[in-house]
Amino acid sequence: MRVSVKALVCAAALAGLSACGASWDDDVKIERGLTAPDHAFHDGLQYEYAYFSVKEKSDVDKKSPDWFEGRGMDAAGNDRFLPEEVSNRDIPESMVTLFTSIRERLVIALDKGGRVKHPYIAAHAQAMFDCWIEEQEENQQPIDISVCRNELMRALDILDPVQEVADAAPPPPPPPPPAQPEILAGPFFVYFEHDSDVVDATANEPLQQTLAAHGTFPQATVFVRGHTDLTGALDYNLKLSQRRSINVTHALQGKGVPADLIRIEAYGEDRPKVPTGETDRLRTNRRVEIWLSGR
Repeated sequence: MRVSVKALVCAAALAGLSACGASWDDDVKIERGLTAPDHAFHDGLQYEYAYFSVKEKSDVDKKSPDWFEGRGMDAAGNDRFLPEEVSNRDIPESMVTLFTSIRERLVIALDKGGRVKHPYIAAHAQAMFDCWIEEQEENQQPIDISVCRNELMRALDILDPVQEVADAAPPPPPPPPPAQPEILAGPFFVYFEHDSDVVDATANEPLQQTLAAHGTFPQATVFVRGHTDLTGALDYNLKLSQRRSINVTHALQGKGVPADLIRIEAYGEDRPKVPTGETDRLRTNRRVEIWLSGR
């Protein structure tokens, strides 16, 4: 079964570090009979929380980065570090029952061996719960709320495929679609070699185009969106697209585009420019798209 992991990213790479955390690839190896490394669940949590700390900083969130960073520090060496308490968050009263029920299901799944059997999936599930409740409290980014909740449920279905949520309130209606941002310039395309995140000389023209557009719209948000072709595993491709976005971001910063104007996004193989089979190495799909938006 192929599993998409939308939030795993090498946060250390974005911060300029060399080490990267574990991934669901490692969890697959464990399922095949290999032994989980000591503290795998703790390491996975620190990896996940580090990602969210970096992401919230890139979204210019003043409080959440420190909270996620603190969660990662508290998770170190804690054999039963639990998801965020629902009572700690100011969420609508109508949603308290839903959050409480899903948190209870998650804690039961973790305590019944989820941390040992699937340490990285368990860490992903817990981090996604914390992401979901944090984003719901802010209630400013409906897409992020939906992504965190969906990723939590995807991971929880693997940790606990049988148990149903008891007495849970029906899920809230989907949020209204967000207002479409005003596109000011782009897209500009940076292409990559197969299985590479290197920004080579072919990127000079789109980077210069972006720089010129930034000069025309100096306050615009610069969206840097990474993609891959359809070869390889879903979670590997997601991380590859994230590295591509990060490297293009570094190139733009080197040319003078302020970091607080850049928003990094990554889609892996989910949004191919040209639909292909899973063995087709189409360069057109191995890309980073750069847009300037008035949002």
